[in-house]
Amino acid sequence: MSNKAIRRHHYRRLQKTRKNYWGRELTDKSELGIVANTPQPCSCIGGCGHMRQAYGPTRQELRNNAPI
Repeated sequence: MSNKAIRRHHYRRLQKTRKNYWGRELTDKSELGIVANTPQPCSCIGGCGHMRQAYGPTRQELRNNAPI
């Protein structure tokens, strides 16, 4: 199989497995495409957003930027 065929296969496979992904059955082709490419519906603090924006720098970043 060529790379393009494998990509199509996985794209259709993800659409098939994620039909009931956002708590309801997705029938619209545009919504299925969005779910196949980007499954996270939002960028909230619950784990799908950038954690540094919610909680600040990590311990390692604080330690590296601390004055000596």
